[in-house]
Amino acid sequence: MNSRDAQKVLAASVDLLNNLSTETHLTTALARYSPDDLEAKTIHSIKGTQVFNFTLEVGCVIPLHASAPGKAMLSKMTHSELEQQFAVMKLERYTDTTIVETPGLAQEIAGDIKRGFSVDLGENLIGVNCVSCAFRHPKTQSLYAVWVTGLSINIPQSEFASLAMKVQSCIHQIVKRLEDSELNQGDFAAIIVQRAKDNLQADLNKNIQMKSFAEDVLGVGYSWFRKKFKLMTGTSPNQYLLDLKMEKARTLLEQTELSVKEISHSLGYDSQDYFSAQFKKKHHVSPSGFRESLAVK
Repeated sequence: MNSRDAQKVLAASVDLLNNLSTETHLTTALARYSPDDLEAKTIHSIKGTQVFNFTLEVGCVIPLHASAPGKAMLSKMTHSELEQQFAVMKLERYTDTTIVETPGLAQEIAGDIKRGFSVDLGENLIGVNCVSCAFRHPKTQSLYAVWVTGLSINIPQSEFASLAMKVQSCIHQIVKRLEDSELNQGDFAAIIVQRAKDNLQADLNKNIQMKSFAEDVLGVGYSWFRKKFKLMTGTSPNQYLLDLKMEKARTLLEQTELSVKEISHSLGYDSQDYFSAQFKKKHHVSPSGFRESLAVK
Protein backbone atom coordinates (compact mmCIF):
# COMPACT_ATOMS: atom_id res chain seq x y z
CA MET A 1 0.00 0.00 0.00
CA ASN A 2 1.36 3.37 -1.00
CA SER A 3 1.86 5.39 2.20
CA ARG A 4 1.51 8.67 0.30
CA ASP A 5 -1.80 7.44 -1.09
CA ALA A 6 -2.99 6.71 2.45
CA GLN A 7 -1.77 10.07 3.72
CA LYS A 8 -3.73 11.90 1.05
CA VAL A 9 -6.89 9.93 1.73
CA LEU A 10 -6.50 10.58 5.44
CA ALA A 11 -5.96 14.29 4.87
CA ALA A 12 -9.08 14.42 2.70
CA SER A 13 -11.07 12.54 5.35
CA VAL A 14 -10.17 13.65 8.87
CA ASP A 15 -12.50 16.65 9.23
CA LEU A 16 -15.34 14.74 7.54
CA LEU A 17 -14.86 11.81 9.91
CA ASN A 18 -14.95 14.24 12.82
CA ASN A 19 -18.20 15.67 11.49
CA LEU A 20 -19.67 12.18 11.14
CA SER A 21 -18.73 11.32 14.71
CA THR A 22 -20.17 14.59 15.99
CA GLU A 23 -23.41 14.04 14.09
CA THR A 24 -23.92 10.43 15.18
CA HIS A 25 -22.18 10.56 18.60
CA LEU A 26 -20.61 7.22 17.65
CA THR A 27 -17.01 6.10 17.35
CA THR A 28 -16.01 6.67 13.71
CA ALA A 29 -13.04 5.20 11.89
CA LEU A 30 -11.21 4.80 8.59
CA ALA A 31 -9.37 1.66 7.47
CA ARG A 32 -7.31 0.71 4.43
CA TYR A 33 -6.82 -2.66 2.79
CA SER A 34 -3.36 -3.91 1.85
CA PRO A 35 -3.38 -6.26 -1.16
CA ASP A 36 0.20 -7.20 -0.33
CA ASP A 37 -0.66 -8.38 3.18
CA LEU A 38 -4.26 -9.39 2.35
CA GLU A 39 -5.50 -7.60 5.45
CA ALA A 40 -7.04 -4.30 6.54
CA LYS A 41 -5.92 -1.99 9.33
CA THR A 42 -7.42 1.03 11.06
CA ILE A 43 -5.62 4.24 10.06
CA HIS A 44 -7.76 6.79 11.94
CA SER A 45 -10.32 6.71 14.73
CA ILE A 46 -12.46 9.27 16.57
CA LYS A 47 -14.01 8.29 19.89
CA GLY A 48 -17.77 8.85 20.11
CA THR A 49 -19.54 10.97 22.70
CA GLN A 50 -22.04 8.46 24.05
CA VAL A 51 -21.83 7.69 27.79
CA PHE A 52 -20.33 4.28 27.02
CA ASN A 53 -17.88 4.38 24.15
CA PHE A 54 -14.53 3.01 23.12
CA THR A 55 -11.52 3.92 21.03
CA LEU A 56 -10.28 1.88 18.09
CA GLU A 57 -6.51 1.67 18.12
CA VAL A 58 -4.80 2.86 14.95
CA GLY A 59 -2.96 -0.02 13.32
CA CYS A 60 -5.23 -2.77 14.62
CA VAL A 61 -6.04 -5.52 12.11
CA ILE A 62 -9.71 -5.78 11.14
CA PRO A 63 -11.24 -9.26 10.77
CA LEU A 64 -12.65 -9.08 7.25
CA HIS A 65 -15.31 -11.74 7.83
CA ALA A 66 -16.44 -10.52 11.26
CA SER A 67 -16.71 -6.75 10.98
CA ALA A 68 -18.75 -4.23 9.03
CA PRO A 69 -15.70 -2.49 7.48
CA GLY A 70 -14.19 -5.86 6.59
CA LYS A 71 -17.31 -7.06 4.82
CA ALA A 72 -17.73 -3.65 3.16
CA MET A 73 -14.24 -4.01 1.69
CA LEU A 74 -14.98 -7.56 0.55
CA SER A 75 -18.11 -6.27 -1.20
CA LYS A 76 -15.95 -3.85 -3.24
CA MET A 77 -13.45 -6.48 -4.37
CA THR A 78 -13.31 -7.97 -7.85
CA HIS A 79 -14.02 -11.67 -8.33
CA SER A 80 -10.31 -12.47 -8.56
CA GLU A 81 -9.53 -10.39 -5.46
CA LEU A 82 -12.23 -12.23 -3.53
CA GLU A 83 -10.93 -15.61 -4.63
CA GLN A 84 -7.44 -14.68 -3.48
CA GLN A 85 -8.77 -13.42 -0.16
CA PHE A 86 -10.98 -16.46 0.48
CA ALA A 87 -8.02 -18.75 -0.22
CA VAL A 88 -6.07 -17.40 2.77
CA MET A 89 -8.78 -16.11 5.09
CA LYS A 90 -9.40 -18.01 8.31
CA LEU A 91 -13.02 -17.62 9.38
CA GLU A 92 -12.31 -17.53 13.08
CA ARG A 93 -15.28 -17.46 15.46
CA TYR A 94 -15.42 -14.52 17.86
CA THR A 95 -19.06 -14.65 18.99
CA ASP A 96 -22.18 -16.73 18.36
CA THR A 97 -23.09 -14.47 15.41
CA THR A 98 -19.72 -14.67 13.62
CA ILE A 99 -19.99 -16.08 10.10
CA VAL A 100 -17.58 -19.03 9.94
CA GLU A 101 -18.58 -20.72 6.66
CA THR A 102 -17.49 -19.47 3.23
CA PRO A 103 -20.93 -19.95 1.57
CA GLY A 104 -22.57 -17.94 4.34
CA LEU A 105 -20.01 -15.16 4.00
CA ALA A 106 -20.42 -15.10 0.21
CA GLN A 107 -24.18 -14.77 0.66
CA GLU A 108 -23.69 -11.95 3.17
CA ILE A 109 -21.41 -10.10 0.75
CA ALA A 110 -23.92 -10.47 -2.08
CA GLY A 111 -26.57 -8.89 0.14
CA ASP A 112 -24.23 -6.06 1.09
CA ILE A 113 -23.51 -5.33 -2.58
CA LYS A 114 -27.23 -5.09 -3.24
CA ARG A 115 -28.07 -2.72 -0.38
CA GLY A 116 -24.84 -0.70 -0.57
CA PHE A 117 -23.57 -1.08 3.00
CA SER A 118 -22.40 -3.67 5.50
CA VAL A 119 -23.28 -4.29 9.14
CA ASP A 120 -21.87 -6.15 12.09
CA LEU A 121 -24.34 -7.50 14.66
CA GLY A 122 -22.00 -8.31 17.50
CA GLU A 123 -19.95 -10.55 15.21
CA ASN A 124 -16.58 -9.40 16.50
CA LEU A 125 -17.49 -8.20 20.00
CA ILE A 126 -20.65 -9.15 21.87
CA GLY A 127 -22.98 -6.17 22.25
CA VAL A 128 -21.19 -4.00 19.70
CA ASN A 129 -22.77 -3.14 16.34
CA CYS A 130 -21.23 -1.42 13.30
CA VAL A 131 -22.35 0.08 9.99
CA SER A 132 -19.84 0.58 7.17
CA CYS A 133 -19.36 1.45 3.52
CA ALA A 134 -16.20 1.06 1.45
CA PHE A 135 -14.73 3.02 -1.43
CA ARG A 136 -11.80 3.00 -3.81
CA HIS A 137 -9.43 5.89 -4.35
CA PRO A 138 -10.58 7.31 -7.72
CA LYS A 139 -7.03 7.45 -9.06
CA THR A 140 -5.12 4.57 -7.46
CA GLN A 141 -8.07 2.22 -6.81
CA SER A 142 -6.77 1.53 -3.29
CA LEU A 143 -9.50 0.18 -1.02
CA TYR A 144 -10.76 1.96 2.12
CA ALA A 145 -13.72 1.70 4.49
CA VAL A 146 -15.47 4.18 6.78
CA TRP A 147 -17.64 2.99 9.64
CA VAL A 148 -19.49 3.97 12.79
CA THR A 149 -19.62 1.68 15.78
CA GLY A 150 -21.00 1.56 19.29
CA LEU A 151 -22.90 -0.48 21.83
CA SER A 152 -26.00 -2.14 20.40
CA ILE A 153 -28.21 0.01 22.66
CA ASN A 154 -26.82 3.10 20.91
CA ILE A 155 -26.83 1.66 17.39
CA PRO A 156 -29.92 -0.59 17.05
CA GLN A 157 -30.81 -2.38 13.83
CA SER A 158 -33.66 0.09 13.26
CA GLU A 159 -31.05 2.82 12.68
CA PHE A 160 -28.74 0.89 10.36
CA ALA A 161 -30.17 2.32 7.13
CA SER A 162 -30.13 5.95 8.30
CA LEU A 163 -26.60 5.59 9.66
CA ALA A 164 -25.51 4.01 6.37
CA MET A 165 -26.79 7.09 4.53
CA LYS A 166 -24.65 9.31 6.76
CA VAL A 167 -21.59 7.12 6.16
CA GLN A 168 -22.26 7.14 2.40
CA SER A 169 -22.56 10.93 2.44
CA CYS A 170 -19.21 11.19 4.22
CA ILE A 171 -17.59 8.90 1.65
CA HIS A 172 -19.14 10.82 -1.24
CA GLN A 173 -17.47 14.00 0.05
CA ILE A 174 -14.13 12.23 0.52
CA VAL A 175 -14.18 10.82 -3.00
CA LYS A 176 -15.27 14.18 -4.43
CA ARG A 177 -12.28 15.85 -2.81
CA LEU A 178 -9.98 13.24 -4.30
CA GLU A 179 -11.61 13.60 -7.73
CA ASP A 180 -11.56 17.41 -7.74
CA SER A 181 -7.79 17.40 -7.77
CA GLU A 182 -5.13 14.97 -8.89
CA LEU A 183 -3.56 15.89 -5.57
CA ASN A 184 -0.05 16.45 -6.80
CA GLN A 185 2.20 17.82 -4.08
CA GLY A 186 1.29 21.45 -4.78
CA ASP A 187 -2.45 20.84 -4.96
CA PHE A 188 -2.37 18.68 -1.86
CA ALA A 189 -0.50 21.30 0.17
CA ALA A 190 -2.82 24.07 -1.02
CA ILE A 191 -5.87 22.06 0.02
CA ILE A 192 -4.43 21.37 3.47
CA VAL A 193 -3.37 24.98 4.05
CA GLN A 194 -6.78 26.33 3.01
CA ARG A 195 -8.55 23.82 5.24
CA ALA A 196 -6.27 24.84 8.09
CA LYS A 197 -7.06 28.52 7.59
CA ASP A 198 -10.80 27.80 7.51
CA ASN A 199 -10.62 25.72 10.69
CA LEU A 200 -8.48 28.22 12.57
CA GLN A 201 -10.85 31.05 11.65
CA ALA A 202 -13.84 29.03 12.86
CA ASP A 203 -12.20 27.96 16.14
CA LEU A 204 -10.86 31.21 17.59
CA ASN A 205 -12.56 30.34 20.89
CA LYS A 206 -10.37 27.26 21.35
CA ASN A 207 -6.90 26.83 22.80
CA ILE A 208 -5.47 25.07 19.76
CA GLN A 209 -2.29 23.02 20.06
CA MET A 210 -0.85 23.16 16.56
CA LYS A 211 0.85 19.75 16.56
CA SER A 212 -2.34 17.88 17.48
CA PHE A 213 -4.31 20.16 15.13
CA ALA A 214 -2.11 19.11 12.21
CA GLU A 215 -2.17 15.42 13.06
CA ASP A 216 -5.72 14.94 14.39
CA VAL A 217 -7.71 17.52 12.42
CA LEU A 218 -5.77 17.76 9.16
CA GLY A 219 -4.27 14.27 9.12
CA VAL A 220 -0.73 15.36 8.26
CA GLY A 221 2.61 15.61 10.05
CA TYR A 222 3.25 18.84 11.96
CA SER A 223 6.71 19.57 10.49
CA TRP A 224 5.43 19.18 6.93
CA PHE A 225 2.34 21.26 7.68
CA ARG A 226 4.31 24.09 9.30
CA LYS A 227 6.73 24.25 6.38
CA LYS A 228 3.98 24.30 3.72
CA PHE A 229 1.83 26.78 5.67
CA LYS A 230 4.67 29.26 6.03
CA LEU A 231 5.64 28.83 2.38
CA MET A 232 2.11 29.65 1.22
CA THR A 233 1.13 32.34 3.74
CA GLY A 234 4.44 33.90 4.72
CA THR A 235 3.88 33.18 8.40
CA SER A 236 3.80 30.22 10.75
CA PRO A 237 0.50 28.56 11.72
CA ASN A 238 0.85 29.75 15.33
CA GLN A 239 1.54 33.34 14.26
CA TYR A 240 -1.36 33.22 11.80
CA LEU A 241 -3.71 32.08 14.58
CA LEU A 242 -2.37 34.72 16.96
CA ASP A 243 -2.93 37.47 14.38
CA LEU A 244 -6.52 36.29 13.87
CA LYS A 245 -7.16 36.33 17.61
CA MET A 246 -5.65 39.77 18.11
CA GLU A 247 -7.71 41.26 15.28
CA LYS A 248 -10.83 39.61 16.72
CA ALA A 249 -9.97 41.02 20.15
CA ARG A 250 -9.61 44.50 18.66
CA THR A 251 -13.03 44.19 17.01
CA LEU A 252 -14.66 43.00 20.25
CA LEU A 253 -13.11 45.88 22.19
CA GLU A 254 -14.41 48.34 19.59
CA GLN A 255 -17.88 46.93 19.01
CA THR A 256 -18.96 45.28 22.28
CA GLU A 257 -19.06 46.03 26.00
CA LEU A 258 -17.49 42.70 26.93
CA SER A 259 -14.87 42.96 29.65
CA VAL A 260 -11.24 42.20 28.89
CA LYS A 261 -11.62 39.01 30.91
CA GLU A 262 -14.65 37.93 28.88
CA ILE A 263 -12.88 38.67 25.60
CA SER A 264 -9.83 36.77 26.76
CA HIS A 265 -11.97 33.75 27.64
CA SER A 266 -13.91 33.93 24.36
CA LEU A 267 -10.63 33.64 22.45
CA GLY A 268 -9.51 30.52 24.27
CA TYR A 269 -7.08 32.09 26.74
CA ASP A 270 -6.84 30.65 30.25
CA SER A 271 -4.84 33.63 31.47
CA GLN A 272 -6.09 37.21 31.06
CA ASP A 273 -2.59 38.51 31.78
CA TYR A 274 -1.12 36.43 28.96
CA PHE A 275 -3.85 37.61 26.59
CA SER A 276 -3.19 41.24 27.52
CA ALA A 277 0.54 40.78 26.95
CA GLN A 278 -0.08 39.31 23.50
CA PHE A 279 -2.48 42.14 22.62
CA LYS A 280 0.02 44.79 23.72
CA LYS A 281 2.79 43.14 21.73
CA LYS A 282 0.60 43.21 18.61
CA HIS A 283 -1.08 46.63 18.98
CA HIS A 284 1.45 48.46 21.21
CA VAL A 285 -1.22 49.20 23.80
CA SER A 286 -2.99 47.16 26.46
CA PRO A 287 -6.62 46.04 25.84
CA SER A 288 -7.92 48.44 28.50
CA GLY A 289 -5.74 51.23 27.15
CA PHE A 290 -7.04 50.58 23.64
CA ARG A 291 -10.64 50.82 24.86
CA GLU A 292 -9.89 54.02 26.77
CA SER A 293 -8.42 55.56 23.63
CA LEU A 294 -11.70 54.86 21.83
CA ALA A 295 -13.63 56.77 24.50
CA VAL A 296 -11.36 59.79 24.08
CA LYS A 297 -12.05 59.85 20.34
